[in-house]
Amino acid sequence: MYDAAKIDMIKQIIASLSNQRVDISSVSASLIDILAEPPYYADAEISNWLKGVCANFIEKFNDWPMPLQKESVINLMIDTFQLYPDLLFSCNSAFIQTISQAIYEIDSAELKQKATTIYDHYLKSSQIQPYVQMDDFGSYSNNKVDWSDKNAANYILFSSNEQSYAMMLSQNVLAGMLMPNLTGKDQVLNQFFLYQQQNNLNQTDYQLEDIFKNKFPIFYSGYQSLLRINTFNRLLDLLDLDEKLYDILIAATKKSISTEKLVNPEEQIQLEKLLTNKAYQFIAPNDYQLTEKFYQDILNIYKLKEVTDKEKAEKIFSLSAVFVKYTSSAILGTETESPNALRYFSCAMLNKAYELCPTIFDSEQQVTEWKNRLLGLGKSFSCTAVLSSAMIDHARKQFSNELATVLPPDWY
Repeated sequence: MYDAAKIDMIKQIIASLSNQRVDISSVSASLIDILAEPPYYADAEISNWLKGVCANFIEKFNDWPMPLQKESVINLMIDTFQLYPDLLFSCNSAFIQTISQAIYEIDSAELKQKATTIYDHYLKSSQIQPYVQMDDFGSYSNNKVDWSDKNAANYILFSSNEQSYAMMLSQNVLAGMLMPNLTGKDQVLNQFFLYQQQNNLNQTDYQLEDIFKNKFPIFYSGYQSLLRINTFNRLLDLLDLDEKLYDILIAATKKSISTEKLVNPEEQIQLEKLLTNKAYQFIAPNDYQLTEKFYQDILNIYKLKEVTDKEKAEKIFSLSAVFVKYTSSAILGTETESPNALRYFSCAMLNKAYELCPTIFDSEQQVTEWKNRLLGLGKSFSCTAVLSSAMIDHARKQFSNELATVLPPDWY
């Protein structure tokens, strides 16, 4: 009797709201939170009305990460997508987030089955089938979803602004881009497949900021959070480069693979003139060190004067690793050439980091090996793509918080 009275009261409220055409958008979340639960949702009249409310509620998560919802709300959202199938595409980002939470965040076999059923229906649609047939999809070339593997590219996500763009990604990548780890560990910003008109785009074809801001905005707030903690540009400002070189170095931080290179003789000579005796100086035999003034400038711009030598070393090592990455074939170097002045500058910072705190390294031999690779000494393998990966991995394991403040987000 008590449940019947509550249901009758809710029906009267719904009728009043509908008759007066009241805008309930500001309270839709509260209505959903209450009415998606028993006994209300079991009533057909209430549940049908609530699905209409939910259709509008869902729209906000097409451009924004969806907070973790409780089981009853996710159940309602799936029912809403079933009732209004056009929402599968008009609110595609919200749909993918709903499926993700149903399968991985809520402990309900029934809800998981419900989610996989509607997702299987989604995969059979004519818009999705071309992507399902691609080798990148799902469980490694068998064109099937594998929900047991969070690294399988099970999700096909369409741009909320430009329908010609689609992204294929795994659960781990989806979660990692919606809520990035600000410590710098396990970043996944580049670990997706991007398509335009069903053509797989190379990483040289786009910038993450454009992709996240204009095409897949559910990831933009996470990307911005990484940008906010990143202070790398302070060092570029400190170098006081000419406008052309500065623009080249800035542009390179906005792509994981750069087509712009800095290896022609004129640019190399100009860069070396700008940095020699200002940022670093040569010390025999075949070695480099930061100038004392530039070292003090680094301490000032990064507010390191009062911190421990270990913290100073971690920051300077991280900056060195970034500049080694600059010299790699992925960024400003090629397979055979590299901007040497940036190698020398990286070496000088590496030396300073070791001088300040040798214990942040595994051994003195490790430092010597890295320097030999950096400077091409002793028949060492001088590929800085490999070296930068080794240094960045070392920083991630030892002091990921410091690395996160200077490693450009597009380079994770």
